[in-house]
Amino acid sequence: MATILKSRKPKSSKGFKYKTIIKPIWENIYGYIGKRIKSAVIPSDPGALLDRLDLLFPSNAAGNTGVRNELVGICNELMRQKVMNNTIYKNLMLHII
Repeated sequence: MATILKSRKPKSSKGFKYKTIIKPIWENIYGYIGKRIKSAVIPSDPGALLDRLDLLFPSNAAGNTGVRNELVGICNELMRQKVMNNTIYKNLMLHII
């Protein structure tokens, strides 16, 4: 009978089998195991960034807190590209937090 995984983290150990076989497979499938956070790649096209903001702000307003880091990253990139000024940036940050 198959067991259902309750988490995405396998049972770990310091053994040879875990270190050389199991851990690399899990990291390849799910990313790093543990407390490391994968960073998102943000496109440099301002139009694509603005389109993504149009999708993420309603999601954040609906209570999805998982999009905050991406929202901040996109706003920072738009500031860097001088598409957004300080006043707009500050107003957006007030709505994100």
